[in-house]
Amino acid sequence: MDETTGRELVDLKREVLETRNTVIKADNQVKNLSLDVKNFERRFELIEKRGKFTSLAVNVFIGLVITIAAYLVFSARSRSYIADAERAQADAQQARDSAQKQSEDLNRRLAELDAQKKKAVDSASVSKKVLDLLDQGNEKAAVDMLDQVNLTTLTELEARLMEKRVGDLRKKAAEDAYEQGRKLAETSGRSAEAVDMLKKSLALDPNFRYVVNVRYLLATELFSLKRYDEAEPVLRELSNIRDPSLREEIRFLLGASLAQTQKVDEARRVLGEIIAARGKYASQAKTYLQAMELAEKNKQNAGAPAQAQGG
Repeated sequence: MDETTGRELVDLKREVLETRNTVIKADNQVKNLSLDVKNFERRFELIEKRGKFTSLAVNVFIGLVITIAAYLVFSARSRSYIADAERAQADAQQARDSAQKQSEDLNRRLAELDAQKKKAVDSASVSKKVLDLLDQGNEKAAVDMLDQVNLTTLTELEARLMEKRVGDLRKKAAEDAYEQGRKLAETSGRSAEAVDMLKKSLALDPNFRYVVNVRYLLATELFSLKRYDEAEPVLRELSNIRDPSLREEIRFLLGASLAQTQKVDEARRVLGEIIAARGKYASQAKTYLQAMELAEKNKQNAGAPAQAQGG
């Protein structure tokens, strides 16, 4: 073998070695590429799984949001419906109360009308008996029945007829009843009888000339009998009497009667006005007012232990 052939063989070997090295490198690169592809596949699988999980989470979140929104809407509507129902119930209760009140007012009015009708019938019947007694000449019996006749319940014609026949008789009977009541009031222990006669005098003729005297005497007798609830309206009618000294006495008796009938606030006001005026009854009014305040204080003190024990 010559030198040229040997050099070619050496070059050929070198090329074979380089080719083999290149093949090995290529194989290694292919293997590395295969590993990279597998890694990419695993990453894609992981990304796909994460995407599915994220999609599921998003769907769950959206479902939860929709559920909460639906609950809030339902709750708001429910509260609105409940409020409407409560308002409707309150309106219905108010309507029932109003209807019941109207029914009670109507029943009371019907009862008053029935009572007025009965009084009118009774008064007309008594009026006829009075006229019959007068026709028979029995004036005394007629006078005894006059206080049962109420002209306001009669018809206009009946009232005119009765006034014409018994007008003067009524006035005389009223004056006689007043005189009897006054004498009974001056007699010890006969105040109750005096009250009956004075009431009869007012029933016979509420506008005759001694009517103020009758009411004053009636009020004082009722007060002395401790019939404060009956004395109060009579005293109210007299509270604006012209005589200053008599008016002060009446105001004091009114204040005391109000206190006894548990109308405490008005009683304080009336008695306070008497004290402020510094008149004849100021000292008595002050004593009465102090007694009222002491009684109220004792009542409160008596209730305090009971409340503490209950707590």
